[in-house]
Amino acid sequence: MAQKVEKTANGYEVLLTDGIKLEADYVVLSTLASAAQSILQDPRLDENFDQLITKSLISVYVGFDIKDSELAYDGTGFITTEGTDLKCDACTWTSRKWEHTSKNDRLLMRLFYKSSNPNYERLIQLSDDELGQVALRDIRQSLGITAEPVSCEVTKWHDNMPNYHLQHRQVVESLEQQLDTYYPGVILAGCSYYGVGIPDCIANGEQSARLVMEQASKS
Repeated sequence: MAQKVEKTANGYEVLLTDGIKLEADYVVLSTLASAAQSILQDPRLDENFDQLITKSLISVYVGFDIKDSELAYDGTGFITTEGTDLKCDACTWTSRKWEHTSKNDRLLMRLFYKSSNPNYERLIQLSDDELGQVALRDIRQSLGITAEPVSCEVTKWHDNMPNYHLQHRQVVESLEQQLDTYYPGVILAGCSYYGVGIPDCIANGEQSARLVMEQASKS
């Protein structure tokens, strides 16, 4: 794991946590913004890095041994409105949105509980089994599914989810300009900057590779 990136006369030296040092012409920092900030250790970048916010999230996958088609609703999920008794912020019908995620057309759902949720501080204290029961109650109350789940997986993302604000794009562009000036050949990548969706991440990976190739062809 990278611990520090230092500029040298011929490029960059990447110090790993096990003490190994690597020489590099180009460095792609595909980490959370907070990790990239720690790796570069440059106060000139802190003002922009500090504006890239992350939040926490609980994700609960629930699978059922019933066909996705038994869910008698159009669409691929819902976002919860204020004033509801549901605890979740949103629910994605994963098996319908991405058919390859579930075998034999079985129903798979994912529920989200954000740190901005008024119930979050209580929810984060619950065990995985208890969170699974919260998710199941939300599913039954909102969609009327009475079947028992055959699988449940809980993931707690602590300060790992980017939280974009209205000035996010300008902050990222300013940071890119600073890197071009102070660290040519160091490229930012990942969801802290360019989107959290799978298509966004794929597009950003391809764009990062193109940037390295373009810069290498000019050197």
